[in-house]
Amino acid sequence: MLSVFRTVAYMRRYWSLTVLAFGSLTMATLLSLLVPQVLRTVVDSGLPETFSDLVFSPRMLSAGLVAINPHPTLIFEAAGFLLVLGVLRAVIAFGQRFYGERLSHYVGYDLRNDFYDKVQRLPLSYQDQSQMGDIITRAISDVDAVRTFLAQGLIDGINVLLILIGVIIAMFALNVPLTLVALIPIPIIMVVAVRMGFIQVRNWTALMKHMSALSNLLEENVIGMMILQAFNREQAEAVRWGDINQKLFYGQVRFTETWSTFFPLMTFLVATSTALMLWRGGPLVISHSLSIGTIVALNGYVLLLGLPVQRLGFVVQQLSSASSSARRVFQVLDQPNALPEKLNASALPRIEGRVRFEDVSLRYRPESGESLHHISFETVPDQVIGIVGATGSGKSSIVNLIPRFYDPSEGRVTIDGHDVREVNLHSLRHQIGVVLQETLLFTASIRENIAFGNSEATMDDVIIAAKAADAHRFISELPNGYDTQIGERGITLSGGQRQRIAIARALCLQPRILILDDATSSVDTRTENSIQEALRGLMKGRLTFIVAQRLTSIRYADLILVVDHGQIVDRGSHDELIARPGLYRDIYQVQMEDQERLRAQIEQATASAS
Repeated sequence: MLSVFRTVAYMRRYWSLTVLAFGSLTMATLLSLLVPQVLRTVVDSGLPETFSDLVFSPRMLSAGLVAINPHPTLIFEAAGFLLVLGVLRAVIAFGQRFYGERLSHYVGYDLRNDFYDKVQRLPLSYQDQSQMGDIITRAISDVDAVRTFLAQGLIDGINVLLILIGVIIAMFALNVPLTLVALIPIPIIMVVAVRMGFIQVRNWTALMKHMSALSNLLEENVIGMMILQAFNREQAEAVRWGDINQKLFYGQVRFTETWSTFFPLMTFLVATSTALMLWRGGPLVISHSLSIGTIVALNGYVLLLGLPVQRLGFVVQQLSSASSSARRVFQVLDQPNALPEKLNASALPRIEGRVRFEDVSLRYRPESGESLHHISFETVPDQVIGIVGATGSGKSSIVNLIPRFYDPSEGRVTIDGHDVREVNLHSLRHQIGVVLQETLLFTASIRENIAFGNSEATMDDVIIAAKAADAHRFISELPNGYDTQIGERGITLSGGQRQRIAIARALCLQPRILILDDATSSVDTRTENSIQEALRGLMKGRLTFIVAQRLTSIRYADLILVVDHGQIVDRGSHDELIARPGLYRDIYQVQMEDQERLRAQIEQATASAS
């Protein structure tokens, strides 16, 4: 429950709307409390004494006496007053709902923005363990459940409280003993409502779990539709979808059944309250110990209390739903930033290119083993550093520490002598261009994708970067050139085209450090050679890290680091590494030895012929 009321802090930002919403609610409650008093006055003062005689005297009834109102204007005045009161209540009710809804939308807007901002700033280690569908459900469905509670449940709950207090005071002012009898069922109603709330908390939590599971499955199937169809998995995935959807259906049925069971019970208890009052008050009216107007007013107050108290169950239902949803939202918002910035972190000056790893170890999660073990090396400006090793050896983990996607568990990473943990993240990453093996393009034009990291890039800058990545030619052949819109995740382009645009995006940033993490794995050999030829000129003047499994990508590197099981097991140039036994020479013999021997034979034959 506390998670729901944490959103009150968001309401304080819009105090004027809050005052208008709850001020309207208070005025509407006060006006509602006037109606039974008006009816009491009309009955007691607007009807003649002979009316009582007419009702309770068989003699006058047989004589055909007709009651004549000695105050004929009172009823009409009361009717006019009630009409005006009704108009005022309608206007105020409109303000109450309008300002309440508007306030809730502002809060939902801020909560979604804070959620999105938090997700962007969460460490990659959190993203690695989370499912995208679950995060989407929290950002949309859960936030909307909280917003709905603020717009309806919270206002209705306060309305119930105000009416309950007002009705009890008004009824005690009329008749204390009769009020005590009439209010006997009220505590029972509250117990029933609270009981329903606890049940609905569990039901709603289960619903959100099944909703997240559906979102995750739908996302996986849409992204992997080609694989799904290629392996004839449509029917099998439909069965999985049906199973989860059935769980969601039964969860919704249980949710509805709980509401349908408890709501009639609360309605019955309200009717019991009216019956108790009439049972106890009827004899008092007959014995003239209580006026008819008083019992009419008391009954009016019970009926006035009835609908809000019945809505108490609806309020508890919304509160339970919002409580579960708010807890899921704040679970994300309360996640600690694993990569916190110091309050006065200094901006990183223009990088020269001296990267130093000092006895660095990396553990992604406390319970997992180390991915890197005591890594140490140092670069000099304008070098090309190649990193090679088997899949899962830790190659990407090394370069991920440079832009501070993760922090080392031990040791430190410095750039030009600055510990990356001590500098402003924006100033650090603004000077580092990254191209990943898994390319992600955004639903926008090709030009916007290339200029994604550089908002000041001109069209000439975009074209230069595209040419460097060997992408200009195929972009120019598209119907709209650089203005061509890319489908979701770049699905309208081939894998090689997407990778070349990703390389152009990194180059357009004009980075001081360029990281190519298996960046040419998705392109053919000809394109790879073309990209490498263009990159050789662009690598001058900047430090470049090339993570690769193909030795052709790193053979010209100034320094090659050979990584195995999270450790650097060898280092040197290409010629140095193939000259001595080791993992690198083993890889070379598998990938390149035959090719180079054949190339040497061809060159020798050509020279002999000439």
